[in-house]
Amino acid sequence: MCEKNERYEVVFDITFYPLIFQAIRRTIDKKTVEVFNMFNDELNAVKKELTNKSVPLPASHPKFAGQAHWARQLKKRIERSMMVSKLVLII
Repeated sequence: MCEKNERYEVVFDITFYPLIFQAIRRTIDKKTVEVFNMFNDELNAVKKELTNKSVPLPASHPKFAGQAHWARQLKKRIERSMMVSKLVLII
């Protein structure tokens, strides 16, 4: 009787664990696509802002320094998204 149970355990191990790994792999693939799409959406939003002709600046900002500050903020926005996506992909 013990041998029969041991056989079932071996068959269970052989068939069950690969299914778990496949499910984990599918989940990781889905999440990777989601992170990539979020980063891509952020990148497109920044691109759209950059293509606007008018830069939204407060009256207290000088024209060229304000534009440089605005562009730098957009760059930092992309860099933050890139760092988050790299961390997610590493994990």
